[in-house]
Amino acid sequence: MAEAGKRRGFEFSEATKAEIFARDRATCAFSGKSLWILDYGISPLYDVDWADHRKPRASGGTSTVSNGICASSFHNSKKSSNGRDNCYLFDEGEPTDYHFWNVGTVSQDQLRQLKRLSRIQASDWYFNRAIYQLFKAAGGDRSHQRGVAYYKKAARTFLGKFIQLNQKADLPDFTERKLVLHPAQSDVKLLLQLQGGEAPKLFDSIIRIYRFNLRTMERFWDCEEADAMREVIEQAADHRDFSPLVAKALRSQLEFWKDQPADPAP
Repeated sequence: MAEAGKRRGFEFSEATKAEIFARDRATCAFSGKSLWILDYGISPLYDVDWADHRKPRASGGTSTVSNGICASSFHNSKKSSNGRDNCYLFDEGEPTDYHFWNVGTVSQDQLRQLKRLSRIQASDWYFNRAIYQLFKAAGGDRSHQRGVAYYKKAARTFLGKFIQLNQKADLPDFTERKLVLHPAQSDVKLLLQLQGGEAPKLFDSIIRIYRFNLRTMERFWDCEEADAMREVIEQAADHRDFSPLVAKALRSQLEFWKDQPADPAP
């Protein structure tokens, strides 16, 4: 038990993760990708935030806000415990000199994202995590499969904490704070309803929509020819659960693959 407690002491607390998330404007330090899941609607195009240690735990780094930085799950796992890989494009939500020397211009889309997500509050991290739990319930994180009921319960817990903190701080909703990138999308509107609390039918709808888009993307990438990819998109196009953002992403991929020469016959 003492050893388990010692291990937990090395981990970031939820409150610390939430502070880092807000301070860094919900933006991955390594890539600049938005980690505000609401930006992607109900689709697998998101990546979840992960608090990364600037100085690795193996080298004596602490799990404090000052030693943490917001990274995507992808970049956090890629970095692992490599403390020399602290080449941040963004730090505390601002472009770094590393960004300047290696990328140069900050795109207008990136500037708009950083400005919009500067309105993120620490309590919003719990809302982000509630959505993430529902996506995991739908099979969106194959490395953690504990069953739908488990993830629904976790989503309820995170959502309850979000509502409690928001009510205490008397914060306006996401629309008023201009944190909604695609307000007209039906799936985004569905996610926004979570601000009012848990509803079983709402949870089930989110899980259903996510599963459809996940399976569509998997079918697309199972294809070996552009015609088959196009057929997947066409079959999904009329379905009520097809995410506009997934449709746009798949069509952009198709634009590349349709012009590639076929593999020569063996």
